[in-house]
Amino acid sequence: MAPYLCIVSFLLLLSCSSALAKNYDVSAVFVFGDSLVDSGNNNNLQSLAKANFLPYGKDFDTHKPTGRFANGRLVPDFIASRLGLDLAPAYVSANDNVLQGVNFASAGSGLLESTGLVFVRHFSLPAQVDHFQNVLGNNITAKLGSKRARELSSQAIYYITVGSNDLVNNYYLLPASPLAVQYTPERFQSLLLAEYHKQLQRLHGSGGRKFVLASLTALGCSPINLLRYNVAKRGKCVDFLNDAAARFNADLKASVVKWSSSLPGSHIVFANSFDYVLDLVRNPAAHGYKVGDQACCSGIGKNGAIVFCLRNVTTCDDTSSYVYWDEFHPSSRVYGELADRFWEGSVEDSYPINVKQLSTL
Repeated sequence: MAPYLCIVSFLLLLSCSSALAKNYDVSAVFVFGDSLVDSGNNNNLQSLAKANFLPYGKDFDTHKPTGRFANGRLVPDFIASRLGLDLAPAYVSANDNVLQGVNFASAGSGLLESTGLVFVRHFSLPAQVDHFQNVLGNNITAKLGSKRARELSSQAIYYITVGSNDLVNNYYLLPASPLAVQYTPERFQSLLLAEYHKQLQRLHGSGGRKFVLASLTALGCSPINLLRYNVAKRGKCVDFLNDAAARFNADLKASVVKWSSSLPGSHIVFANSFDYVLDLVRNPAAHGYKVGDQACCSGIGKNGAIVFCLRNVTTCDDTSSYVYWDEFHPSSRVYGELADRFWEGSVEDSYPINVKQLSTL
């Protein structure tokens, strides 16, 4: 009787998992952006921005480093699981495993080709879109044929997190960036949003219809920027960086409706990470965290910040009690909470609809 019950339970579990996936009209998750979502595309590049060594990945499914700049999963990973899909493999190692999504993101990248040069090599957002179009044309279409490949493309979610490096590691890079001399902050932001729209147009032209555009986080609150700008008081951040991120986010959110109208058949969601991360830093205890302004990985220098989390360094004892995993990137606990908010939160979290609602369209 016991083995029979085990078999029945297993079949029920499979049935529930299948039903979960069938509730959503999403074929795949394609991921674009920077180190907040990179899953390993920089691993074999001549780049200073790499995370393919422990302790990165120590809390991941395999407990091994993958190239993710986190102790575990990233926001798109949590969303893929919600949809009953496999985690999107990194583009550089995907091979033929492309039908449930691919991650094209690259640490250090931005909207502009000039962004992130301090890290040496990376794939900019325009290059990432090039890679997607190559995968769609050479891999997915070869497997499914043109009609079914187009259907897969139109039913996929395109998750994009980009813009942080354009500000922190380009326009506001110390000493003064050439772009800061050439453009006012307002004109530079317009330049970024114009490039953002251009890349969305390219994805739309390749069949993309469901887009999630993640906001910039509270850039001025990351441990590396607290160190860089000598902010010592707990709960305080670098105001001008947060103000720049907030302005970018406001314009990106306002563009969602306009861009949806200019891209026929598209549905675009603005996912707000800024407000929650800012509140976590200011009031960590209110959300069950102990430390909001120090990095769990490194613990070297003021605010626990250093250029990067070091190879095999001793980390904090309890990763889940820290808002920041390393000097710039939130912990996987934060990513999971953001994913929950994006998935079924209010319009304050996801605008004008949440990702769960997007997934049924």
